[in-house]
Amino acid sequence: MKKMPFTLIELLVTIAIISILASILLPSLKQVRDRVKSIDCINNLKQFGIANMMYACDYKDWIPYSRIESRLWDYLLMPYVEYPQDWAVAEKKTSFSIYHCPSGGLADSFSSLSEYGNYRRRGYGYNYYSCYRDGAKIINYSRPSEVLLMSDWCYGGVYGDSEAKTFSKTTQAPFLDMSGYSINFSYRHNGGTNILFADGHVDPRKKGTPTVESGWLPLNILWSYNY
Repeated sequence: MKKMPFTLIELLVTIAIISILASILLPSLKQVRDRVKSIDCINNLKQFGIANMMYACDYKDWIPYSRIESRLWDYLLMPYVEYPQDWAVAEKKTSFSIYHCPSGGLADSFSSLSEYGNYRRRGYGYNYYSCYRDGAKIINYSRPSEVLLMSDWCYGGVYGDSEAKTFSKTTQAPFLDMSGYSINFSYRHNGGTNILFADGHVDPRKKGTPTVESGWLPLNILWSYNY
């Protein structure tokens, strides 16, 4: 039996059907991909939660806090997340690590790495009140399940250019607080930000009210350990 070739109309109908199916499936695939990245981000923060507890066990209940050595939370937690405490190595890393949110990509504010060499910017910030301004012992948290410890962070304009790098100096680490640093919260997970609380659990939060610095604070969180 002789096979008949496709007619132009049949070809156009086939293309139209494929286009319709693609328009239906692609948004769903993107949602699935974004959800997977959010889950990976949550797992990163949970590992940081464990690292915080391990650090506290080694340092008489203090969470990562150091002004004397000028080595802040990111550096202090490196041994607990199997990241090299060698700045020459850290500065040359171009791959993602636990310090980089999978949804953060190369940058939130920059289109490429060309301005900053091979750096990938860090994806998480630490609670400024607990880690730097006051210092805190984990046993002193009165409501640990409500106090923000870490969250999704992005370069928002408060820090200088050097702060946008992955690990530029031991004295530079991304922080978050309820005032100036609030501009650096990143709501990159379907309009939400993933938050590690002081008790070790991780939950997403949506934007709350804007601050005077034009940043946005997450809903339903506490900042200080001694509420």
